[in-house]
Amino acid sequence: MIRTHLIKTLESRIERNVILANSKININIPIEGAAKQEVLDLNYILSKKKENQISFGLNNLQMPHITILIGYLSPTKTNYRIFEEKLRNFCLKLKVFDVELGNIYKKHPDSNYVFLEIENSDKILELRSKLYGVMQNEIELVKWDILNEPAHITLGYFEKPLDNIDDIFLRKINNKNYPSRRMNLSLPGKYGTCLVNIGEYLFKTN
Repeated sequence: MIRTHLIKTLESRIERNVILANSKININIPIEGAAKQEVLDLNYILSKKKENQISFGLNNLQMPHITILIGYLSPTKTNYRIFEEKLRNFCLKLKVFDVELGNIYKKHPDSNYVFLEIENSDKILELRSKLYGVMQNEIELVKWDILNEPAHITLGYFEKPLDNIDDIFLRKINNKNYPSRRMNLSLPGKYGTCLVNIGEYLFKTN
């Protein structure tokens, strides 16, 4: 019911050539298996140290993910389902591949964002480029350069200066690899978060 309502709302806004906040979408790879628990643990540790605006706890809607594309549905298209069908067909041509988790780092020295590196980021960047080539008429990307942004998982955003968290950057990741089998289409929130999945698109199985 919720997904059907969201689709109808998106289609209505496109038909009226209206771009509103809720028509912003995030196409992403979810974090799964033992790697997901690693990410949840890291987020929990950070949240205990500081007032973290990103929380993957049970009482929150935010979901760990790797963003592939983020932007707005184009007002020049009138059928959301065409957009969804293109995304589904793209994913059905992809083979399952391993995502490799890397080090924990701040986006830049003065940043309030804490990221988890994706070691095979080049694979994600290639995937982004190919997907955007297929979807560029349907999605208007955000202003910052998402196509060349190194692949990462956002672990935290802090409104106050980051200090006394150096130990988190030394933490060893035990479960570094996991097979990526699908993409999600999600409605995003603040700080690069994903809140609600409105579509799931599996990769081919053989």
